[in-house]
Amino acid sequence: MPEISIIVCAYNAGQYISRCLDSIVAQTYSDFEVIIVDDCSSDDTLAIAQQYVRIDKRITVLHNDRNRGISYSRQRATDAARGKYIIHADADDYIDPDMLQCLHSKAVADNADVVICDYIEERDGQSTLRSQQPTSTTPRQIVIDLLMGTLHGSCCNKLIARSLYTAPGIKFPDGINCCEDLYVCLCIFALNPTVTYLPRAFYHYVRSSATITSTLRPDNLLQDLKLHDMVVGHFAGDNELHTMAEIGMGKYVVFRAFHSRILTSRQFRQTYNRFAPYLLDRRYVPFPFNVFFYLPCIGWYRTALVLYDTYIGLWKIKRRILGHHR
Repeated sequence: MPEISIIVCAYNAGQYISRCLDSIVAQTYSDFEVIIVDDCSSDDTLAIAQQYVRIDKRITVLHNDRNRGISYSRQRATDAARGKYIIHADADDYIDPDMLQCLHSKAVADNADVVICDYIEERDGQSTLRSQQPTSTTPRQIVIDLLMGTLHGSCCNKLIARSLYTAPGIKFPDGINCCEDLYVCLCIFALNPTVTYLPRAFYHYVRSSATITSTLRPDNLLQDLKLHDMVVGHFAGDNELHTMAEIGMGKYVVFRAFHSRILTSRQFRQTYNRFAPYLLDRRYVPFPFNVFFYLPCIGWYRTALVLYDTYIGLWKIKRRILGHHR
């Protein structure tokens, strides 16, 4: 059995999946398997993945019979995984050659169920280190950090024992295609695993200026509300974590709806007014963004967008001026 299972979910990733797989094959640690799940891509993703299968016996490909979404693909690969540990790598990202070696060594040295590391955000040619040092490595505090957004909810910068992924009640939520990994991470840390932190970045999270919020549809916003209810419901028996879940997930759904730009002011107020009380608390949402996100919840969405766009425009001008004088 391999020591580590690497899960790569892909949909129409033909332009960049080779970079991802090349970075995995180049790992200094060799005792791993790669499970690629092609979510019924319409490009050459599947053909490229099958080429890697022919040259490396550690790689297998699963092909969904129809486009089923990221949660289904992650769960399908998790069910097929055989490693002692599992880590994910998205098809448009890539990893440094010593990632598996360092994470595995840390897990063994600290007898840990979970190893968290930093990551590097790659955006438009610029690399930014994103520290993922938790407030503490107690699982409860990590849950709070995840809910408050101070830790990234991705499965890609966390080496996690497979026994946690297969524990009762741990499952990627089918039909949720954004932050499905956050939900699973929250459920896993709620099991009270032994956690350690490695202050190094190996994972390169590739983003572009055209973020996912530019293509949000009404069904995406409905999924967000469903995810909110699932997370809040998961912590219903714990008053502190239940409140943190209401605050953190409330911020999340309002943020996504705000940037979707597809709702009328009336629709926004009708759907998101219940989240308004959390948005004026500057402990959780800094000024002036708490105002930008609060106004739509009381029926002033279009006004808030104008204020937000003006603020961002002025901020960009300020950055250009300061950059010019350096």
